[in-house]
Amino acid sequence: MVNVLTHRGAKIERSIKTPVKVTDIVSQSVLATNGIWDTGATGSAITKTAARKLGLVPVAFTRVAGVHGAEIVPVYNVLLTLNNENISIPVRVTEGKASSFSIEGDADVLIGMDVITRGDFCISNYAGKTVMTFRFPSLETIDYCKEVELHNRCLKIHEVNIRKRLPDKCACGSGKEYKNCHGKSIYHK
Repeated sequence: MVNVLTHRGAKIERSIKTPVKVTDIVSQSVLATNGIWDTGATGSAITKTAARKLGLVPVAFTRVAGVHGAEIVPVYNVLLTLNNENISIPVRVTEGKASSFSIEGDADVLIGMDVITRGDFCISNYAGKTVMTFRFPSLETIDYCKEVELHNRCLKIHEVNIRKRLPDKCACGSGKEYKNCHGKSIYHK
């Protein structure tokens, strides 16, 4: 089953914050908080405050290197349930040094690349509004370079077809007329 979530900002956002539930795999205690999506974090992390609220027991200790230097921190096994309640991912989280990961004090989880790389993650900033969307599991490669190359190839063949008065089927192989296929591309705007 494929599950998705989308966060729509009212403006351009400097950080992506979404609701998340953290469940202790052993005791099943749950904490509802927010998570900051952080592509700069190798792994996910939880605040010391949240770990204490949940009564988490370390399963290991590890050395982490952060902006304040390296230190040895506890590691916990938890279940992260993302904001649509349909995406639950078991993950090992390290204990973060901050009491909260957001300026507002309302985020106790950093969602790192260990979670992000399990799905397809995309951020757009069209019309002055940030939209983040995440699909789990990963289904395809998103490659804007290949998309533009295909658009340009289809456009070039379309121009030749028009100039030579040939049938104007789209060069992508869809079998459609160019005007009903890549002729409607967003790259024409």
